[in-house]
Amino acid sequence: MKKLNQILNGIQYDGLIDERSIESITYDSRKVKLNSLFIAINGYKNDGHKYINEAIKLGAAAIVVNSNYEYKNINIPIIKVKNSRIAMSKISSNFFNNCSSKIKIVGITGTNGKTTVTQLVDHILKFNNYSSSSIGTLGFQGPNGLSSTGFTTPESVELQNMFQTLYLGGVTHLTMEISSHALSLSRVEDVNVDIGVFTNLTPEHLDFYKSMDNYFNAKLKLFTKLSNNKIAIINNDNKYSRKIINSTKAKILTLNGKIAYTIDDNLTIGCKSNSIQILELQRQGKKKQTAKEFLLGKKIKKNSILT
Repeated sequence: MKKLNQILNGIQYDGLIDERSIESITYDSRKVKLNSLFIAINGYKNDGHKYINEAIKLGAAAIVVNSNYEYKNINIPIIKVKNSRIAMSKISSNFFNNCSSKIKIVGITGTNGKTTVTQLVDHILKFNNYSSSSIGTLGFQGPNGLSSTGFTTPESVELQNMFQTLYLGGVTHLTMEISSHALSLSRVEDVNVDIGVFTNLTPEHLDFYKSMDNYFNAKLKLFTKLSNNKIAIINNDNKYSRKIINSTKAKILTLNGKIAYTIDDNLTIGCKSNSIQILELQRQGKKKQTAKEFLLGKKIKKNSILT
């Protein structure tokens, strides 16, 4: 439970608010209950603004709407924002205590390979005794097991709730798939990603994006949001990779299908035959250590290198 004015911290809005208690937030009018904050968003098929009266009848304590929404005879706070989807992301982060900043997050985007890389990274972290979890196509791996989410990357309300669940459950590391739709629809607007990974880009979702440039620009958002203390790992064997490298402030690690270099050359990763060979260059004259992972197939080799 939080106060309405606390939930709106950091958001530009118009409307009169107070310190009334908010017990839940939702964009689905069917899930509204007493003292909920209902956020009206424009969906693929339905406009949430059409269900405001229904939300009020179910007990909504306040409503967030797009700035062009006109209303009459509503006796609870109506909060107007420029874009209710973007506002929903920040509201969700505020409501669930901004827990993505308390977990180390690897965010993976690309047309293919997201699920493979996500599962490999999560497995490696668990193998090395980190308390790790994953979110993606296979579902949400929480403290109590795997549950379906319905999306590769859930909506911001569910996503921020998951972060809080993980943090309270003692999870320190999270690997998650970040879809182009999630980036376009502001689901990850307030997710603190520490490492962004780009696998590849091939034609997909063009019914939604209309062009490859639009599709790429959606993926690019993940990397333009990374600050200079974050890391971007880029598959350089793709014509869009250079645009990402030129657009991000993050530290860059690249691979071109044969070898990848770290920032300080302490880790070299390369392919040999049908295996992945990892050579760690030890400082102070110590021996090199080699580990091999025998996963056959060109795509899986690249995914393993990215991991």
